Amino acid sequence: MPLILKLLVPLVLGIITAHILKLDLPLKWVLTLFFGLCILAIPLLSKVTRLNMFFGWMATLLFFVLGIVLINLHRTDNRSDYFSVKCQNKKKLFQVRIIERPVEKNKSMSCVVSVLGVENETTTGNAMVYFEKDSCSRQLKHGDLLQFYSRFQPIPSNTNPYAFDYSKHLAIEGITHQSYVRKDNWKKLGNDIGALQNFFSELRETLEDLLSKSTLSKENQAVAKALLLGSKTSLDRDVMTKFSGAGAMHVLAVSGLHVGIVMLLLSYLLKPLKRIHWGKYFFIVLVLLSIWSYALLTGFSPSVLRAAVMFSFVLIGNEIERENSVYQSIFVSAFVLLIIDPFVLFKVGFQLSYLAVLGIVFMQPKIYNLWYTKYFLFDKIWQISSVSIAAQIATFPIGVYYFNQFPNYFLLSNLIVIPLAFAVLLIGILYFSTSWISMVGDFFLFLLDFLLSVMNFGVGWINDLPNSVQKGIAFYWFETVWVYLLIFTFSIAFYLRNKRWFISGLFGALIWLCFIHFNQKRISESNQLIAYQVNNYNAIDVFYGRSNLFIASKELKKDNALMGFSIYTNRYYRLSSKQEDCYMSLDSLNDVLRVGKQTLLVFDGRKSYDSIPRTDIIYFHHEDYLPENLLEQLEVSRTTVVLGANNSYGLRNFLNNQKNITVHDIASKGAYTLDF
Repeated sequence: MPLILKLLVPLVLGIITAHILKLDLPLKWVLTLFFGLCILAIPLLSKVTRLNMFFGWMATLLFFVLGIVLINLHRTDNRSDYFSVKCQNKKKLFQVRIIERPVEKNKSMSCVVSVLGVENETTTGNAMVYFEKDSCSRQLKHGDLLQFYSRFQPIPSNTNPYAFDYSKHLAIEGITHQSYVRKDNWKKLGNDIGALQNFFSELRETLEDLLSKSTLSKENQAVAKALLLGSKTSLDRDVMTKFSGAGAMHVLAVSGLHVGIVMLLLSYLLKPLKRIHWGKYFFIVLVLLSIWSYALLTGFSPSVLRAAVMFSFVLIGNEIERENSVYQSIFVSAFVLLIIDPFVLFKVGFQLSYLAVLGIVFMQPKIYNLWYTKYFLFDKIWQISSVSIAAQIATFPIGVYYFNQFPNYFLLSNLIVIPLAFAVLLIGILYFSTSWISMVGDFFLFLLDFLLSVMNFGVGWINDLPNSVQKGIAFYWFETVWVYLLIFTFSIAFYLRNKRWFISGLFGALIWLCFIHFNQKRISESNQLIAYQVNNYNAIDVFYGRSNLFIASKELKKDNALMGFSIYTNRYYRLSSKQEDCYMSLDSLNDVLRVGKQTLLVFDGRKSYDSIPRTDIIYFHHEDYLPENLLEQLEVSRTTVVLGANNSYGLRNFLNNQKNITVHDIASKGAYTLDF
């Protein structure tokens, strides 16, 4: 086992332990504990053989502790100068710096900022700020220093079962608060971006403007900006859905694929340098400069930064020609990134990037060697296919866990998009370089337009194929770990041709199948009511085993994006698909609904009730006040009141202050769940 891996494993375990258990140990106590253990272990040093073992265990413990320390050092919300401690959710004057490229939303400009000060006090911490969209906010840039008068509030959690929790995603990025700033409440103080970053930022804007003014179609422009410059602001939902359905979304997000293509292109073009004296070192320097220049040009996003670090180490490792240099380079780059920011371990991009690269490095040669052809074209097709298969095997469990879908035609889509991505990047660079020469620039623009049209047509054709995406797949987190153990076991069995490993894999697969069977049986025998937390909408799912009744407003049912964000994921764990078996509109539900031994009434004050039936649960979804006769009934009975999204503040405040009534306010407490 490489030495770097022996250090990386305990470091990762320490980071995971500190994050899950929320350990908040002061550095001095951690160091005291470590050195105390060292002193207690001195009696073990009576033999030389034990000395090596001692240092091995101490190194393991040291890096495990280092992981804990790093998590605590990179947490800002536990510091006394954290900005939320100073403002305490009150309106105050803030000084901030934009630390990422602003993103244009429907009604605002979304900016990740570093909060430099509150009133006259210096503070630390990052936050999300939404500026009301107008001509001024559209001009905001990375590095702008701003001052505004507003209030920061904690980012609310998505409490719907199994749904993606955006607040946890931002917390990993060190962002726990957000603010909305109106157009008259802020002003720009200046910009402190570095000269180098400013140069590349202006260059990127110039190139984006060049594409915008070109003869490319609107769709081709959007894809070109995303693929070449990392700008996804022009991409509409239809284009993103098309690429996602074809399993080609990775082409639109500048990351490892693009940095890898740039490295391969430049390595091929600069290969003659190796023939001259000291040429290898000139080659390394020029390729590294190109990789990092491309990273700066595309906005220096976290995904590009990770890819640049990883491929920089891979390049250096390959050129110094050490044994197992590719694996060591990958592990060293991961080690460096974790030292810089331990929270990167929990980011989806980091996990997918490193799993894909490790899968390609380990499995692709074995898969490629399964079939040989003497024909050049078929060989290249099989080479790309083997890379796709290896990457898919390495990433599909975590992809299913996070996204609940699998692209069935990933082989076909990668055969189209990967060669075209190579070609588009090369032709795009040539177009940018020669656009000032009319005849030459027009020729490369024609080629670029043709390649992008072929890519968009191919991706659209694959997306329109029957069952292009298998949706509704759900893995629990422990299932994901178990599947990776199975992949590892079968890979070792295949690599070593060892029957014991293969039998172990079969036994592990049998255990997994047994879990799936008993889990499905458990779901089939369980019933549950869930009142979801959805902004500005009300929704209730009543599950009867593996079937359900969905009660919601018609507007929510038509909003597929919001349904996917809040509701569909939970269904993937219970139903065979995201679709409900039966749907009822909130406005059409007049009768009391029986849920097991209890009853549910969806109350609508706009209707006239001759008498309000007694019920165990009453759901208010659009009320301004509470009828007096109903208040008396609630006080006498043990009815549970569930408050949906659109009730008035006065009604919420009134009911939440009633001591004799059990109230569940979805806005503050999250989704309401009842097993029956």
